[in-house]
Amino acid sequence: MNHNTFVQVAFAMSLCMGLAAQVTIPVNVKATYLRTANDPTAVPAPGIPLSAVGSGAGQLLSIRTVGRYQINGLGADNQNTLVCVFSSSATLLPDGQQVRVPAAIAAGPNFATVNAYYGNLATNIPQDFLVSRTGWDNGVLVRVPAGASHVFVATTSSFYGNHNDPNNDFAVVFEPGVVTSLPGTHENCKLLTGVGATPTEAPDVKTAAAFSTVNAEIRQVYGLSTGSLYMLFGSVFATSGPAPLGPLPDLHLGNGAQLLQIGSVTTGPAQWSLFTPPGFGGSTLVLQAGYLDPNARNGIFSASNAHQIQLQ
Repeated sequence: MNHNTFVQVAFAMSLCMGLAAQVTIPVNVKATYLRTANDPTAVPAPGIPLSAVGSGAGQLLSIRTVGRYQINGLGADNQNTLVCVFSSSATLLPDGQQVRVPAAIAAGPNFATVNAYYGNLATNIPQDFLVSRTGWDNGVLVRVPAGASHVFVATTSSFYGNHNDPNNDFAVVFEPGVVTSLPGTHENCKLLTGVGATPTEAPDVKTAAAFSTVNAEIRQVYGLSTGSLYMLFGSVFATSGPAPLGPLPDLHLGNGAQLLQIGSVTTGPAQWSLFTPPGFGGSTLVLQAGYLDPNARNGIFSASNAHQIQLQ
């Protein structure tokens, strides 16, 4: 079954079964929606109907990869970098032009694709986003933008003639996204917390008894922010009341937030800890991290999900 046929079958099944919990679609590692140059084995990537993967505009969508592919000259079958772009149509223009998806809609963590090997022609478009990056995290949580009806996926490098999938196992997985309690921008900054234990992303609500130690780590998701400025903020509110909002969209700190730590982003985690004193039962500490990042979708910062530490 070729890749276009698989998409058609997935679409037909979605009409019969309603919203699917999970849809896996094989990825042709030589298919792309990006511009190529003197790259005769590259083929057009099909536009996948969002209805075929059980999603639509305004919905939270989880996208990740399974399997690996090979780029000749870079070693074994160990690559999993994948980019995507939403579109309001399935139209893909012929190769030879930088913008091949004329109805592209911006969403997700911005990623600049490299120029084509031959001619050093620009391939990057501002609307697409990173799903996974070899050596870093695999998966993205993205809200489908208004007007989107299709999504294009592609592997990426400077020359598709070097792409192979020797065991034909590389695929993209779509499933409904899980809503977190206090979501950030879903880009390149993530926060992990732990109470007397190794920090984790989930759950994002934890309890801390007096005299325990709260540990936090701020990590890059895709390794795109090295050298940027990171910040960790904290705010306290009554556990019985509503969590704080603002002071900007996707932030959950309110107007009384305190800067707890600031530094330069490295390839490793930034770490912070707090010894929990007695006498604060009934209060919740909100922690949220962020990077100052001009490549963020808002042009200023990317923010992690906020974590709540309920003090006992």
